[in-house]
Amino acid sequence: MSAPKNDTPADYKLWDFLIKQDDYVVQQFVTAVVGIGALFFAYGSLTTLPYERLAIAFIGLGASLIVWMHAYGSHVQADAIREEIGNTILMERYKSIMKWKDKTLFQQYFYHSVTRLITYFSSLVALTWSLIISADVANLAGFSIPIWLIESVAILGIAFVLVLIAYRKVQDIKRFSRPN
Repeated sequence: MSAPKNDTPADYKLWDFLIKQDDYVVQQFVTAVVGIGALFFAYGSLTTLPYERLAIAFIGLGASLIVWMHAYGSHVQADAIREEIGNTILMERYKSIMKWKDKTLFQQYFYHSVTRLITYFSSLVALTWSLIISADVANLAGFSIPIWLIESVAILGIAFVLVLIAYRKVQDIKRFSRPN
């Protein structure tokens, strides 16, 4: 491996953008959670207006999908910036600082980046809105979906996300445990 190259002003600009990226994503996520929570409240409050409830559910689904895509895109963008900065003194210092994640087995297996957690959370919220929409459409069509089916889909969705979290964490550990 070659020695790290000196940092350029462009590297520092990318670095500033990278550091601000997580703060920005978290702020957007908090705003989205409040908004989606308000939609859940509004949905629950409209007990006698089924079409309005359905419209709110579609808005909630759209909002959660937007948060999901935004968090994923931010994660991909941050990875691209890290790769672009690459072999600089700045990134070597960053890698040294981030080694705290590998100090204990707990930190190694249970730490996840904020954008990844937001992505998983948003996917579960989108699944919830999808189930609500399915049940509402069925009720408007004159039949109902058995609760065991809705519960089964929800449990399978949660199980899928948990398996995905474990898989991604194992991939991260393999990727970052390789010598540079």
